[in-house]
Amino acid sequence: MDMRMLIVGYLLSSVVCAGVHADGQGNEQPPSLVVASLNPIATDLARQVGGSFVRVIELVPPGTNPHEFQLSPGDLNRAGDATLLLAMGKNLEPYLPDLRSNLRSGQELIEIGATIPSLEFEEDEDHLVLHHGHHHGVIDPHWWNSIRNMQRAARILGITFSKADPEHRMQYNAQTEAYNAKLRELEQWTRQQVSRIPPQDRKLATAHAAFNYFCDEFGFQAVPVKGLTTKEEPTPAHLAEVVEFIRENGVSTIFPEVAANPKLLESVAQETGVVVGPPLYAGSPPLDDPTYEAMVRHNMTVIVDALTPKQAE
Repeated sequence: MDMRMLIVGYLLSSVVCAGVHADGQGNEQPPSLVVASLNPIATDLARQVGGSFVRVIELVPPGTNPHEFQLSPGDLNRAGDATLLLAMGKNLEPYLPDLRSNLRSGQELIEIGATIPSLEFEEDEDHLVLHHGHHHGVIDPHWWNSIRNMQRAARILGITFSKADPEHRMQYNAQTEAYNAKLRELEQWTRQQVSRIPPQDRKLATAHAAFNYFCDEFGFQAVPVKGLTTKEEPTPAHLAEVVEFIRENGVSTIFPEVAANPKLLESVAQETGVVVGPPLYAGSPPLDDPTYEAMVRHNMTVIVDALTPKQAE
């Protein structure tokens, strides 16, 4: 029996339930580690890796725009019992310096994406075209839209939890491996879906530049209307460049984002004749299934349905 089967067997034999785990005599025990999450995706990741050994305090609920969220004193009070506070990092959360200076004794702020390889906003790279010139060399914070990056993040969090709670190191290692097995299956499924789209049609026109890591990993060309944040409005020159690119490169669909104002995209669609597709989840998973896997599957299903040639009836 190989190691993967041993790990799966271990997980199947473990008691996994909300908020408690079992000791050697089958008695229910409270979680060993309390963490506070500053992002819905980090919340799901912590639950996947930590299982019943970790209680997650959800400071930022699903559906929240990470670019616009502001941490309040009440949030800090809610996180008072947490040993670890989990952020996505790469400058996504502008309030982290203030948060770091207000941590309580024994608390640690973890930027999950800090050691994950970054994409920079470079105008001369094919998969990062059509960005504002003043972004040259600025780090793109949306690293989670690469499934391989999420595998790295799971390993990072597994090590982090093991250091904070070494008594359950084996459990965290096993749960990390089990989740990464799910992510490998998700990556394989995603590549199969992408293969249905003709290479010349793999152009992803979106509201803001949130999908560069996805495009880099799966061979799409990113065509964002806005910049790195949802607040940043395009200049007239940039908007004209986007319109010209869409017209000249056969872009068929432009995708808004869930809970974002689609007016600008509708204006671009009217000018170019492209279709406004269903919205994508850029930084927060669906409310009815707040998991990273559900977010990826929704986005990929929407993209494939829009960009795959329809069979003539």
